[in-house]
Amino acid sequence: MEKELNNLYLGIGSNIYPRTFYIYHSLNAIEKNIGKIQSISSIYQTEPWNMSPDTAFFYNLSVYVKTTLKPNEVLDAIIKIEESLGRIKHRQRKNFYQSRRIDIDILLYNDIVMHTEQLIIPHPLMHQRLFVLKPLSEIASNVVHPVFNKTIKSLLR
Repeated sequence: MEKELNNLYLGIGSNIYPRTFYIYHSLNAIEKNIGKIQSISSIYQTEPWNMSPDTAFFYNLSVYVKTTLKPNEVLDAIIKIEESLGRIKHRQRKNFYQSRRIDIDILLYNDIVMHTEQLIIPHPLMHQRLFVLKPLSEIASNVVHPVFNKTIKSLLR
């Protein structure tokens, strides 16, 4: 019996050099541990959001993955990938986010809406962030955001 394939959209970012090293290693790990990558957006260089003014720019992209994993299994795999690339999550957030070797966020998973202590899908701030919407629109412009019932393309406008 074949497992159901789910549509998963991830946002990936890095602002610690070598940024492309961390991104390409995360893509390989996604393929190995989460599912088959169907499409990858261009890499966008973006200004840091809610961070100190002297912070290095980010490289951001989005990927579309077909996965048999459930949302919490995807989250577990992402945490392992981030940790394997040296990501340290800081428990105390002050006013600013932290620089990071790699950051992988679940943006959309099929058309589900989910809110648990560990995971919120769709990503709760994606509609406010151009650095998420631009690359996502490149690979998923006609995908409908399940909360706002608008396409990614229309959210970008």
